[in-house]
Amino acid sequence: MFAPLRDNQVERAIREHKQIDQFISEMERQSAFIGRKSLAELATMVDAHVRYEEGQLFPHLERNLTTQQLEKIGELIQKSTPVILQDQYADQFWNN
Repeated sequence: MFAPLRDNQVERAIREHKQIDQFISEMERQSAFIGRKSLAELATMVDAHVRYEEGQLFPHLERNLTTQQLEKIGELIQKSTPVILQDQYADQFWNN
């Protein structure tokens, strides 16, 4: 998704994605020992990341990518999302 632009804001998002993925992988390895603390920590990480993406990163991408690049990103997201997870409503974010 971030390939057309590589700057500090995009690098932060990529870094956070990796950290969340690593945290989930570690939880999977220790599945018998997952407690509320781990789940709360994951929820906090994901919440902070989503707030960053929605509040800072997405507006930054909208300002710095072309309409064609944003449309291509939207297509890639749609193709990579399993049908069962796709909602039946148009995503207004990409329709600016």
